Amino acid sequence: MLQLPPQAQAENRETNACLLSPSPAWCAAVTGGDPTSSPGISFTGTGFLEGGGLLPVLPGDALIDKFVARAATGAFIPNEISPETYTWSLSLQREFFGRMVAEARYVGTHAIHLPTQRWLSARIPNPARIPTFASISDAPSDFTGRPTLADFTNNRGLMLSAYGFAGVLTQFTPDSRSSYHGGSISVRGNVGQGLFLNTNYTWSRTIDNIENDLFTSFLNPRRPWNMLDIFESKGLSGLHHEHKLAISWSWAIPAGGTSGALRKVAGGWNIAGSYIAETGQPLTMLARRDTNGDFDTAGDRAFVNSSASGIGGTDVSTLCFEASVVFVGTCASSATTVGYVADDSSARFVQPGTGSFPAGSLGQLGRNTFRSAGINNFNVSVVKNTPFWGEGRVIRFQADFINLFNHPSFIIGNGSAFNTTDNARGFPGFVTPGSSQFLDETIFSGGLGQAPFQRVIQLSLKVLF
Repeated sequence: MLQLPPQAQAENRETNACLLSPSPAWCAAVTGGDPTSSPGISFTGTGFLEGGGLLPVLPGDALIDKFVARAATGAFIPNEISPETYTWSLSLQREFFGRMVAEARYVGTHAIHLPTQRWLSARIPNPARIPTFASISDAPSDFTGRPTLADFTNNRGLMLSAYGFAGVLTQFTPDSRSSYHGGSISVRGNVGQGLFLNTNYTWSRTIDNIENDLFTSFLNPRRPWNMLDIFESKGLSGLHHEHKLAISWSWAIPAGGTSGALRKVAGGWNIAGSYIAETGQPLTMLARRDTNGDFDTAGDRAFVNSSASGIGGTDVSTLCFEASVVFVGTCASSATTVGYVADDSSARFVQPGTGSFPAGSLGQLGRNTFRSAGINNFNVSVVKNTPFWGEGRVIRFQADFINLFNHPSFIIGNGSAFNTTDNARGFPGFVTPGSSQFLDETIFSGGLGQAPFQRVIQLSLKVLF
């Protein structure tokens, strides 16, 4: 941590409450002056924040140039705490039939002090949010005295703007936590008659506050919806896959008969394969609009219609109140815009309007509450080895069937910098209710007829000598 000069420390204590106030007038009363000129928090004749705040480590011209001061303090980290991870496990193995091994295992992980990207300078909550309805029949007939979109816009503000800092204050605070619990059962070994089997089933649950800090996905939020309460966003992680079953086998088919010719035809066959089934990853239906007034759209989530029967999505239209008449259409101005109405009242998910809150049958959707499609895939390989001209010479025929039953596997990517993320970054409309791409799984690689996940058949012939 950097140490402020004694005079600056005293002035900073007086100023802290001012910085958290949405009212410049109240701030001026505390500091004894006009917050736009900051005479009450001056340091060496220059406003404390305008002068840079961290004078011992800033260039000298920061004392007189607020632009230099802002640039020099843009990456200030007030506190650094290293993440901590605690892991524990328990396993039990048992051998049976002299050739098979079964294992039951539990693994748990808990991490604390994980970084969370937050915008800290916005004045929230905004007291002038306006409603979004599923249908105009849910809206009142009189909006006299109710907030308008203009009121919402006028009540948005940044706490440091009065001091020359017009941008947002971004900080990675060490507040987040995560937990993982997983139980697995595996059986492997030689079944007999040339058959080797390896099976594993895992049930797991991964919970965290946020998982997309590196912004490798447009399908999961990278910042919390409520910057003041990051635990409001606690839920299933985008890395969560609840069920996974993996089975692999290799069968060297015993040769029949005793004659050399018959053994050459019937022997040398091997069938190997694998089956993988995995549940999909959690995704978040996103608003792509600033609904709470913090100037940020990264964490704003869509609304859910409790009375809807399907899973469709819809955008909204503006709700106007003009000449004592409530109607849906194009409002004369933001001062007559009093809310929004879903374009399709039967849709399950609604993309809310700017500055809105859910009303009527609509509710606020949670983080990562939608599950994408999973994986269900068979792979089979058939090999025939035929010896010729004595030992060490083999003609090998092989047929590989990748995704034998042509099941689509919609691979999205889990938002990790170390895994596939093309689909996660390339199709933001998949979780945007007003988009034509909404919940259309065929846009991802893995749809029927799309490489590289359709059925693939490979034939090969080799001579080994």
